[in-house]
Amino acid sequence: MKKMILLAAVALITVCFAACTSANTPEGVTKAYLTAVQKGNYEKALNLYYSKDAKHDKENETDILQMFEDKMKTSIEDKQGIASFEVGVAELSEDGNKAVVPYTVHYGDGSDKETVMKTVKVDGKWYLDSGK
Repeated sequence: MKKMILLAAVALITVCFAACTSANTPEGVTKAYLTAVQKGNYEKALNLYYSKDAKHDKENETDILQMFEDKMKTSIEDKQGIASFEVGVAELSEDGNKAVVPYTVHYGDGSDKETVMKTVKVDGKWYLDSGK
C-alpha cells in the first residue's frame, strides 16, 4: 500500500513538472519568449504573440519583425545582453483564459528588470497578449 502511494506521488510530481515546463502554459510561453530573445531569435519571439488582426500583421510581417528586432537589439545590447532570467508563477484570470506572469531578467551589465508578461489562451493554446 505504501509503495502504491509513493508511486502515485512520484507520478503526480512528474506530471506537474511536465505541465510547468510545457510551452503551452502561461509560464511556458513566457519562458519560450525570453529564451528566443536571449538567443537573438526575434522572429520566434515575435511569433509567440497573438493578434486578432493576423491578416494585417502577415501583410506587414517583414516591417514588423525589423522594427521589433531593432528595438529589442538596441535595448538588450545596451545592457550587455541577457545573462539569465527567472519566470514566476502565473496569476490566472477567473475564466482561465488570461494570465499575468511575473519575470525577472538579469542583464550582462549586472542590472535586473522585474516586470510581468500578459498572456492569453486562444483555441487551447497560450500566447503572449499583444493587446490587439
